[in-house]
Amino acid sequence: MTNPENARRWHDVTIADLIFFEKVGSTISGGAGDSMLAVASAAGLSYPHLHNTLGKLESIERFGRRLVNRELNALTKEGEEVLAYARRVLDVYRVRPFRSSRVTLRIAATNRILTTLLASYFPAFMETYRKKTGLELNIEILEATFEQLLTWLEVGEVELAFGGTSTHKHEKLMHIAIRDDLKMIVVAPPKGLGVFSRRAQKEGYRPTVKDFASTNFCLIRRDQRGTFKNLPEPNEGYSRIVVDNYSSVVAMVRAEAAVGLVINYGVPGDLLKFDLADASQSAQSFAIWRRIGSPLSDAAQHLYDCVGASKKRAKAKK
Repeated sequence: MTNPENARRWHDVTIADLIFFEKVGSTISGGAGDSMLAVASAAGLSYPHLHNTLGKLESIERFGRRLVNRELNALTKEGEEVLAYARRVLDVYRVRPFRSSRVTLRIAATNRILTTLLASYFPAFMETYRKKTGLELNIEILEATFEQLLTWLEVGEVELAFGGTSTHKHEKLMHIAIRDDLKMIVVAPPKGLGVFSRRAQKEGYRPTVKDFASTNFCLIRRDQRGTFKNLPEPNEGYSRIVVDNYSSVVAMVRAEAAVGLVINYGVPGDLLKFDLADASQSAQSFAIWRRIGSPLSDAAQHLYDCVGASKKRAKAKK
C-alpha cells in the first residue's frame, strides 16, 4: 500500500523544483565554489533563494531527504539520485511535442581513457547514429576518478561509464573489457631530451623506473597514485611534473620541458617512444560499464556497440 505521505511528497514535486535542483546539483557536483554562498553565485542565484528553496526540497512535502551536505559542500547519496532523476525527467520535458527530436546521451569516463582511447570512437558513432535514426544528438561526458564515475553510473546519473577493470564485485554494475593489451610508454620530444635521444631510441633503450629520477619527468596524477606510486624522488637538478590528463603530458613533452608517461595509443607520430623495461608496469585495460538489468537508450546502445562491447560479449559466449 502506498504511504499517503510519500504520495503527497512526490505529487508536490514540480518541474520548477527539478530545474532548480538540476542547476544547483550540477554546480555542486562540478566543484564550483567551496561554500554554499559560492555555489549560489556560480549558479546565478541569490543565497537566500538557494537556502530557502533547497530547504523546501528537503522537507517532507518534497523529497524528505537531506540532499546536500552543507559542511562538505557536496551532494549526499540521495542528492545524487535526485539529480540523476531530475535530469532524466527534464530531458523528456525539454523535447516539446511537434518538434524534431534531439537526444542527449550522458556518459562518464576517466580522463585518461577519454583522451587516449574513447574519443577516437566518436566520429563514427555520431555519424552512424544520425544516419540510422534520423535524430540529432547531444553528448555530455562527465570526467572524474574511476570510483566517482561508477557512483554516477549506479545512481543513474549516466548510462555508461568508461574506465579500467576491477576485481571488486559490484552487485548493480557489470563491465566488459574492450582492450587489455594496452601498454605504458615514455615519450620524448622529436629532438630528444637528455638520455632519451633519437640514437637511444634506435638502439632500443628501455628505461626503468629508477631512470625517471635522472630526468625531468611528467605523468598524470592517477598513474602516480596507482601503478607508479613508488617512483623515486627526482635527483638534484631535475623535476617531476604531475598533471591530470595525457594531453597535458604531451604538451609538456612537446614544449621540451620533460619526457612523459602515456598509454601507447593515439600518440603523435613525431614523438620519440620508449618501451618500459618492466612489462608488468606497462599493462593497462579499457572497459565499458553499465547497470545490470537496466535497458540502454538507443543512443547508449549504439555507442556500446560502436566501442565493441556487443562483439566482445558475443565472442566470449562462443
